[in-house]
Amino acid sequence: MSSERPRPRRAVGAGTGRPARLVALICLAGLGLTVSAALAAAHADRTTEERLLEVQTQQAASVLAAAISAIEAPLRSALDLDRGAGGGERGRAAVAELLDQDVAADATYVSASLWRADGGAPTRVLALGGAPALRPDDPAMRGFLQRALRAGTTVVRRVAAADGTRIAYALADPASGAVVHVERAIPADRRAPVDRDSAYAGLSYAIYLGHTTRTRDMATTNVDPATLPLDGDVTSRTTIPFGDTALTLVTAPRTHLGSALSARLPWLLLLGGLLLTGLAVLVATKLTRARATAEADTATIRALYERVDTVFGEQRELFVALQRALLPPADPHIPQLEVAAEYVAGAIGIDIGGDWYSVLRLDEDRFAFVVGDVSGRGVEAVAEMARARFTLRAYLVDGDSPATALMKCARQFDVVADGHIITALVAVGSHRTGAITVADAGHPPPLLAAADGVDYVSVPVGPPLGFGASAYDETTFTLATGATLLCYTDGLVERRGEDIDTGLDRLVRTVTDLGDQPLPRLIGRVLAEMRDDGAPDDTAVLALRRTTVDDDTSAEPGVVTAPPAAHLAPAPPD
Repeated sequence: MSSERPRPRRAVGAGTGRPARLVALICLAGLGLTVSAALAAAHADRTTEERLLEVQTQQAASVLAAAISAIEAPLRSALDLDRGAGGGERGRAAVAELLDQDVAADATYVSASLWRADGGAPTRVLALGGAPALRPDDPAMRGFLQRALRAGTTVVRRVAAADGTRIAYALADPASGAVVHVERAIPADRRAPVDRDSAYAGLSYAIYLGHTTRTRDMATTNVDPATLPLDGDVTSRTTIPFGDTALTLVTAPRTHLGSALSARLPWLLLLGGLLLTGLAVLVATKLTRARATAEADTATIRALYERVDTVFGEQRELFVALQRALLPPADPHIPQLEVAAEYVAGAIGIDIGGDWYSVLRLDEDRFAFVVGDVSGRGVEAVAEMARARFTLRAYLVDGDSPATALMKCARQFDVVADGHIITALVAVGSHRTGAITVADAGHPPPLLAAADGVDYVSVPVGPPLGFGASAYDETTFTLATGATLLCYTDGLVERRGEDIDTGLDRLVRTVTDLGDQPLPRLIGRVLAEMRDDGAPDDTAVLALRRTTVDDDTSAEPGVVTAPPAAHLAPAPPD
């Protein structure tokens, strides 16, 4: 018999506990990190969606505010014309001529009328278009007009008509007792189409008249009314003042507003994490057979996951959306300077243009003004207009000269990248001396009407903004007491098939023939004489007149601006 002692058998599975635990730990860590990263990416995407929705809602609110200005502008112009004509037959004729193009079956208003109170109940003196939903002899109409006389602003109400629902607007001049009343039809289904290339094609929205979101107060929507109210996971709501009431805008994303990567990132992280986890488990299983290398491989895997987490953190920083808000208009007091302005939207289309004007008081002695024009129409043009206006205003407030402000602003734009050409006339003046320094970036020259005649100010014309860094020249002239300076955009002097020099000569003759008149009336007459009924382009006109009277020298510096206005009632932000 052999005396060799038998070797003990190694138990099955002996020594496998530690590798198994290590594999399980890697698997759990990988799954935990993967799920956490995916959830964090989903949360970041939702936060980005909420911010983008809020930004687009505010942009849409700005468009609605501009549309509201377009509603009030014809009504105020009609009252100004009636007052300027002294009422009576001349006032009716002037109002009829102004509102006639806006009153038709497919135009802005279904009906329009002019009323006079004359100390008693309002009496209709002019009627245009179809029959109003509020009948002239209806006590509701009388009460609506009386409310306008007391309100001091545009009064608005929803009325039922035989052909559907209408929105009625009324604006009064308490001094003369005149009231302008118009009605605009709301589509029967209250649906508005959304263009595929619209800036708001990705939004579902509903616009309500008033501060509530009741179905009966809904004016316009781009979804099936039966699906209202909008109550998805992400919604936004804002209120826009509208005369004596308001418009309530509720929006929800129709599609994903952020980038495609933002929407897919949670799934990409989840899938990538699972793949990496599986790979890590496979590698760990093999590496655990060699204990000496197992710890190094585990550290490598952990470093890999830390890098994935870092990449995810960097990705979240890519989603940022900023949008400027239009400053509300305010009237600055500039001693010894009378200021008047007018904005008229083009007659073709409903898109908003990019014409603007701005007047601001810089300090106790100096003031500045800008008149500009952005090519094209629509929300993009308005956005470029706002950017140019606020940029120039900032440089002027900082104390830059007109030429320096234009030179700095020109660097902020690129006509190739932005797709818009921007012209601007910038000036800084002193109300005490009347000296005005002006610089021109591709804009029509200002017109000076003085005692010795009417002629254009000779200003060196530089390139429009966005054509690269440019130096601009300045011209300084004196605005004498009683003299008037007229600045405008090209819509005032351009006509189809006509050379612009012809329009410039016509403007000189028109201002010469009109003579010395109050600035609001002068601007109104100039617009009436210079613009065709079908003028397609928007027009902005700014007039300044130096006076000898200063009835309030304590006023603080301020700014007057005019946002663009569509020639419509509040329309959906398409």
